[in-house]
Amino acid sequence: MEQIQRSTKKNTSKEILWYSLLFLITMASIYGYFMVSGTSFIWESDGFTQHYLLFKDYVGMWQEFIHAPIWRVSKIGIGQ
Repeated sequence: MEQIQRSTKKNTSKEILWYSLLFLITMASIYGYFMVSGTSFIWESDGFTQHYLLFKDYVGMWQEFIHAPIWRVSKIGIGQ
């Protein structure tokens, strides 16, 4: 039984080493291209078009919820 556990541990160590090596090669090839070419994953206006507008709507919903009269908040779940 001890011999089986010992051999399994060696195989697991080799698998982790291979996975780590393949991961580093993959990341180097993906990110290396962008580093060499001087480009980025993100466009210049990407943050505005995705995150700012969503955040603006989110803040507006919370402001409406906070400033709503208590009777309007109490009807949540009735279908109105």
